[in-house]
Amino acid sequence: MDDSRARAGAPENQAWQRAGSPSPRRRRGALEGSLPLGTWWGIPISAAWSVLIIFGLVAGQLGMVALPIWHPEWSAATTWMVALGAAVLFFVSILLHEMSHSVVARARGMKVEGITLFVFGGVSRIEGEAPSPKTEFLVAIVGPLMSLLIAVAGLVGASLLGANELANVSEENLGEALASLSPGATMLLWLGTMNLVLAMFNMVPGFPLDGGRVLRSLLWWMTGSLDKATRWASRVGQGVGFLLIAWGVGVLLQGALLGGMWRILIGWFLNNAAKASYRQMRVSQALHDVSVARLMQREPPTIAPDATVGDLVQLALRVEQRAIPVVEDHELRGLITLEQVQRLPEGQWDTTPVRQLMTPAAQLPNVPEEMPAQEAMQLLSEAEQLPVLKGHELVGILRRRDVLQWLSLHLPGMAPPPAPGTSPPSSRI
Repeated sequence: MDDSRARAGAPENQAWQRAGSPSPRRRRGALEGSLPLGTWWGIPISAAWSVLIIFGLVAGQLGMVALPIWHPEWSAATTWMVALGAAVLFFVSILLHEMSHSVVARARGMKVEGITLFVFGGVSRIEGEAPSPKTEFLVAIVGPLMSLLIAVAGLVGASLLGANELANVSEENLGEALASLSPGATMLLWLGTMNLVLAMFNMVPGFPLDGGRVLRSLLWWMTGSLDKATRWASRVGQGVGFLLIAWGVGVLLQGALLGGMWRILIGWFLNNAAKASYRQMRVSQALHDVSVARLMQREPPTIAPDATVGDLVQLALRVEQRAIPVVEDHELRGLITLEQVQRLPEGQWDTTPVRQLMTPAAQLPNVPEEMPAQEAMQLLSEAEQLPVLKGHELVGILRRRDVLQWLSLHLPGMAPPPAPGTSPPSSRI
């Protein structure tokens, strides 16, 4: 696969994986709300709390349904030991799947922020779009290959542990042979089967699944256009999502509530992820050559740190802004929002200085005016506005709504941002 045909089509610093990459001005070791689990090969590992949901479903389905049917002679302790062990190994296999993505990405020169496990599996947080179709292909294909390798290892291990039970297995006595397997062999057989299913599902050509990314890499290589490749792969991904939803509805009508709802949920997630991935790429491309200086609000309204909160409220109402930079001698001292003011009794507004409530400048994310707007957009996913600094001097404010307004004018079909005051107030700065 020739890298040179489409290399120019890949904007730098666009999120390759399902999650956006944090700005270098404010790194995060894990996705917001996740629990750090440690570091493996220099890659931070974390888990979202939603992992407990799928862990409970997997262990519960095995411990209360599958294993009692397969091995009714087992004690409750043995049944739950195998169920919990299988669930743990399943998440280890998902971690290995994501680790393979991250290791290959790093070997190809991409920066890996970390891996997070969540309810639908895992996500490798890789900074930047793949620089070429070849890199995209290699990073995408290695995950399903790792799952396939684990599947083979599990099935081979089960056959070795259950060699006697499976020696004369046939179609007629298959159920009896499987029921006679030891706890270890049963666990490995289930793990191998699940990873085989995982590898096959991930190779479904629905973007942003691994198979969809493989499809996109091939389309990118053939057309030389990342935009076309992503658009086509995204449409296939949406189609796969709708098919899963339809399948889930059919399963629901047959009376299988859990199976139907699970398929519908995965289909809905895939459909939304496909649309969001293409939209993210369009936004990144549109902002690729645009600097923060072009989009920022110059000479924004400011307030002195010794001014009272009452003065701040009057200023904020006059300029229709919910956050005001606190400036002294042209240097940024902090930022104060109306949400912070709301926590102070109104009777104290005229006696409380702004510096007492403001968020200090040292705790604020900030951007230089020469930074590419696409990098600043990553920080704007966490903040409504960002101070723009030249050294310590405030030269402007980059507001999320200004960036969205610019995008709505330059990207056909993208809705403009809501008017100020029409969206729920945010507590974030």
